[in-house]
Amino acid sequence: MNACGKGKIIEEHENVPGFREHDVWLECQKCSPPKYRLDTSKGLRRWEIVALENQNK
Repeated sequence: MNACGKGKIIEEHENVPGFREHDVWLECQKCSPPKYRLDTSKGLRRWEIVALENQNK
C-alpha cells in the first residue's frame, strides 16, 4: 500500500532471456507527484516512498 493507504504501488518485473527490466510506480491521485515519489536508488527490492520537500499545501 502507498503513503495514504488508499492507492496502489505497482511493481512489474520483466525477466526473459537476454532482457531484464524492473518498473515500480504509484497509482494514487492523492500520493502521486508532486507529493511523493518512489526512490529506487537502493535496488530492485529496496525502494522507498519519499515525501517531496517542496509541496504546495
